[in-house]
Amino acid sequence: MMEIFIDAPVFDDNLPFSIELAGISYCDGSYEIRRAKSDICCIEYVMRGIGTIHTSGQKFTACEGDTYFLHPGEDHYYYSDAENPWVKIWFNAKGPLIDALSEAYGISKTVIFRCNSEALIEKMHKTLSDKSLTVKEISARVSILFHELLQLLASKAQPTEKRPTEAAIIKNYIDKNIYEKLAMKDLASLIHKCEEQTIRIFKNEYGLTPYDYYMGARIKKAEYLLKNTLFSVKEIAFKLGFCDEHYFSGIFKKRTGLSPTDYKR
Repeated sequence: MMEIFIDAPVFDDNLPFSIELAGISYCDGSYEIRRAKSDICCIEYVMRGIGTIHTSGQKFTACEGDTYFLHPGEDHYYYSDAENPWVKIWFNAKGPLIDALSEAYGISKTVIFRCNSEALIEKMHKTLSDKSLTVKEISARVSILFHELLQLLASKAQPTEKRPTEAAIIKNYIDKNIYEKLAMKDLASLIHKCEEQTIRIFKNEYGLTPYDYYMGARIKKAEYLLKNTLFSVKEIAFKLGFCDEHYFSGIFKKRTGLSPTDYKR
């Protein structure tokens, strides 16, 4: 195994971001790192090979083309595969900027990114070893590069989306089809349930029946159209799928206390 370390300056502990150590590792089967409740973050790009990471109570595999981000405050335990060992470029850093930016970009819990960060980490290495810069200038420049790196990682993160509930599927369909005539049987078919079950499922989650929600949404849209367009009451009734303006006017007054004409004034 061989490691090339970058000559990093000694940073002031009060700086918002500092790089403690950086380098390139040509691993073998003996490569293994452990840190308990680490006070640093570790960001590494895997150029070749494969390895295993244990952190945040989870196990991950990092292979060629992956960037992994081991967050401060967590246990870090990672090791290279014996038959196909890692070659990776990396840095270890500390400072309040790390948590602030990872929280801001929504990646404070993400470990593996399918993302090529090699060029940015190389820039950090070159900046660290630039003898023409002061320590303060190096800190400022690597802080900017770190910000760019987290922007890149965030752009490649795969958000975990919760599967919508059956009631949410119905609500979303109503919201997208507010100008259409909707029948209860059509809503029930969306979740492959009978009409009675569909009504019960929706009411349990939203506190009203699908019909009441649909009618309320149409009236809310009608209020907007009455106040913000030149459509007549008849035109709005037609747009919203009511059979005629008189029926629409009756429903509107029952729900708002005003006729459409009075509301429009």
